[in-house]
Amino acid sequence: MEKKIEIKPHLRDYIYILKKRAWTVFLVFTFLLLTVTIATFKQVKIYVAVAQIMIEYSPTQIVAFPDISQVSGYREYFETQFKIITSRSVALEVINRLYPGKNFTEDERLSLADFIRERITVDPIKKTNLADLRVKGPDPVESTNLVNTIAEIYIEKSLESKVNDYKTASGWLDDQITSVILKMKKAEFDLQKYREDKKIISPKIEDRQGSVIEELTRVNGELIQLKLKKVELEIALSQIKTMGDKGIDINETSLPGTFNESGIQAMRQKIYNLKEELAKLEKTYMPKHPRMIRLKEELLAIQNNIKDEIQSVIDKVQNEHELLVSKEKILIERKDELNEEAISLLDKSIQYNILDREVQINRNLYDYLLKRAGEINVTGSMRFSNISLVDKATIPKEPVAPNKPKNIILGALVGLILGTGLAFFLEYLDTTIRSIEDVEHYFSIPLFGFVPSFGAYIKKQDKKADVELVSFTYPKSTIAECYRAIRTNLLFSSEHPPKVLMVTSSTPEEGKTMTSVNLSISMANSEKRVLLIDADLRKSRIHKIFKVENKFGLSTILTDNIDPLSIVVKTKIPYLSILTSGPLPKNPAELLMSVRMREVLNIFRNNYDFIFIDSPPILPVTDPSIIAKYVDVVCLVVRSGVTSKDVAIKNAKKFQEIDVKRLGVILNDVSRQNSDYYYTEYYYSYYHRAEDLENL
Repeated sequence: MEKKIEIKPHLRDYIYILKKRAWTVFLVFTFLLLTVTIATFKQVKIYVAVAQIMIEYSPTQIVAFPDISQVSGYREYFETQFKIITSRSVALEVINRLYPGKNFTEDERLSLADFIRERITVDPIKKTNLADLRVKGPDPVESTNLVNTIAEIYIEKSLESKVNDYKTASGWLDDQITSVILKMKKAEFDLQKYREDKKIISPKIEDRQGSVIEELTRVNGELIQLKLKKVELEIALSQIKTMGDKGIDINETSLPGTFNESGIQAMRQKIYNLKEELAKLEKTYMPKHPRMIRLKEELLAIQNNIKDEIQSVIDKVQNEHELLVSKEKILIERKDELNEEAISLLDKSIQYNILDREVQINRNLYDYLLKRAGEINVTGSMRFSNISLVDKATIPKEPVAPNKPKNIILGALVGLILGTGLAFFLEYLDTTIRSIEDVEHYFSIPLFGFVPSFGAYIKKQDKKADVELVSFTYPKSTIAECYRAIRTNLLFSSEHPPKVLMVTSSTPEEGKTMTSVNLSISMANSEKRVLLIDADLRKSRIHKIFKVENKFGLSTILTDNIDPLSIVVKTKIPYLSILTSGPLPKNPAELLMSVRMREVLNIFRNNYDFIFIDSPPILPVTDPSIIAKYVDVVCLVVRSGVTSKDVAIKNAKKFQEIDVKRLGVILNDVSRQNSDYYYTEYYYSYYHRAEDLENL
C-alpha cells in the first residue's frame, strides 16, 4: 500500500514553480530588458546647465521694528525669491534678450515663456544662502546661455525692485514726517493750554503731589494722637463725675491718674493719719474732749479741701478737653483740604501726563522717521543688491539623462519581478497537471510512465483507429516505446509482478481507453497471454477500436450463466484477447459488485498471464472503486493540461481509502512544452531521435 498523498506548502514549491515557469520569467525579463535598453539608447540626451547665486535675507524694511515672526518671514522670503526666478515675467524678459530680432505673436511669446519656465528648477543648498539654478535641455550650449541669462535678469530685476522699494519708502516716510510734525505741534499746543487753564506753574506735578501726601500723612498722625488723648481725658472726667454723683469715699485707694498728679494724694494720706489718731483717742477721751473736737475739725477741713481740689481738677480736665476738641476740628479741616488737593492734583496729573506723553511720542516718532529717511536715501543711492552671481554656468559635457546603467538595472529588476509575478499568476490560474515534474511534485505515489502527445502524429494519419493501436501499427515509434516503458515499470517495480491491472481516469476524455489498449498490446508483444476487459458498462469503446461486435460481453457473463471463456474474442494481435462490455445494463454498479464478477476474474486469472480492465472514469460513477478491490494495480491516467490537480489528488485518495494494493499515475498527452523532453529521450535512451514522429 502506497503512503498517503499530502500537499504541504514549502519553499521548494516556489522554487519548483520558478523552474517550471523559467521560460515565462526569462521571456518577460528579456523583453523588458531589451525594451528598456532600446528605449534608453534611443532617448534624446538631456543636459543640465547649473549657475549658482547667493541670496541674502534683506527685505525692504521701512521701519526697523523687531520682527516677531522672523523665522517664518525668512522662509517665506526665500520661497518668494524662488518663485520670482521661475516667474513668467523673468521668462518673457529672457525671450526679449535672447531673441531680440524675432517678432513673436503674444500667444507664441507666452507659450515659449511657459516652455522656459518648465525647464527651470531652483535647488536651495541647505544651511547656506546659496541656490543652484538649473536649466535642462537637449542642447548644452543653449541650456548654458539660458541659465546664465536667467540669473542676470533675475539679479537686475531684484536690484530694480529694491530701488523702486526705496523710492516708495522714501516718499512714504516724507508723508509720515509731515503728518507727525502736525500732530506734534497740536500736542504741544494742547499741553500748554492745559497748563494755563489749570494754572500749573511747575511742569512736574508729581513734586507737588509728593509734598501734599507727606503733609497729609503728618496731619493724620497728629489727629490720631489727639484723639487718643481726648479719649483718656473723657474717661478720667467720667470717673470723677461718677465718684461725685455716687458719694464714693474719697479715701479709696483707687483714684484716676489725674488726681494722683495733684495734692489730693497727700491730703488723703493726712486724712488717713487723722482717722487713725481719732480711733486711738476714742479709747481714752470722750467725744466732747477738746482734743477730739480739734481733730474732727481738722479732718473736716481737709475733706473740704479735697472736694475743692477735685473740682479744680475737673475744671482743668474740662478746659484741656475743650482745647483738644478745638485742635481736632482744625486738623480735620486741614485733612479735608489736603484730600481735595490730592484728588485735584491726581486728576490734573493724569490729563497732564496724557498730553505730555502725546508730545513725547510725536517728538520721538519724528526723530526716528527723520533718521530712517536719511538712512533710506543713502542706501537707495548706493544701488546695492542683496543677490549676486557666485558661479556662472559652464557648458555641461555629460548628459544627465538618460541614465543608461540605472535604466538598464531598473529594467532588469522590473522584468525579473514581473516575470516572477507572471509565473506565479499563471501557476495560480493553471490548476491542471501538465508535466512529469508536476506528478512527481504533487503526488507521493509512483509515476508508472508517460505518453507523448499524439497531436502532431494524428494530423498525418487517415485512420484514427490506427493511431489508437499505435503500439501494434507503429511498434518502433516513440509513443509505442513509451507504452513499453510503462509495461516494464509495471512488471519490475515490485517483487511480485501484478496480474490484474485496472486503467481508469478522473474524468472522460483523458485517454484511459487508449492507454489500456496499448498497454495490453505492449504486454502481448512480449508473448504473454493478455486479456483486455471493457468494464465501462456505461460508455464502452473497446469493440469500436478493434472493430468487433458487442452483442455479448462482460454484462452477458455477469447476468447469464455463460462460460466466460466462450465470450472472449481473439484479436489480430498475437496473444491478445478482448472481452467487450456487451449490452449496456441498467445497473452496472450492482453487476460489478456481484459475486459473479469475482468468480469471472478468478477464471480469467487462471487462463491468462495478464488482465487489463478498462473501467469508467472515477468522477461521475463509483464503478472504478468497486473494480479496484479485485485488481493488483490501479493505473490512474492523468491527461496533461486537462486533469485538475485537485480532482486527481482527490481521486487518488479515494483509492487509498479503499486500500488498493498498488496505485500509480500514467501521464498522458505530454507535450514538449509541458515537460523536459530531452529528459524523456534520455529516459528512453535508444529512442532519442526527435524526428521519430515523422518516421511513423
